[in-house]
Amino acid sequence: MGYTTVLVDDARDKLIRRQQETIRQQQEVILRQQGVIEHLQAQVAQLEERIGQAESGKGKPKGMPGNKIQAAKLPAEKAPRKKRERNFVRVRSVPTHRVEHAVSECEGCGTRLTHGSVKRTREVIEVPLLPATVTEHVFIERRCVKCGKRCVPKDVLGDVATGKSRLGVGLQSLIASLREVGRLPIVE
Repeated sequence: MGYTTVLVDDARDKLIRRQQETIRQQQEVILRQQGVIEHLQAQVAQLEERIGQAESGKGKPKGMPGNKIQAAKLPAEKAPRKKRERNFVRVRSVPTHRVEHAVSECEGCGTRLTHGSVKRTREVIEVPLLPATVTEHVFIERRCVKCGKRCVPKDVLGDVATGKSRLGVGLQSLIASLREVGRLPIVE
């Protein structure tokens, strides 16, 4: 029994020494933090003094008129808005498709519903993504019956494709727009 009491006393003494060391370290940290707080409070006081001087006009910067500190303008009472001669609203487009949304049964009792009136409309504009079209331009060589010369039409695809590229002008412009405006990468 005496041996266990010594072990417990040693463990308790070690715990107390560790706690005392931790308390000493924390007190050092607190003293350092108090020094930092005092330093920051002194800086705040200096900055508030400079702001007070700037607002009173003693410390106004000199130079170009645009660079001077302007006094804060108080918001004036708003005048009533001027009536326009013409409304500036987006004009609705002529729809190419119309989809009607209606409830077929009453949500409360389940009775079948018919007819009805338009409650609201909403216009949705969408660009359809169509599959790519591949057009094969065939240049046919013909032989003159009179002189025997072979004639091939000139390459007149300037408005369809540029140079010897397989990509059409529309596809090239879409790729350029996605690259420059959309910032999309070019994948090889």
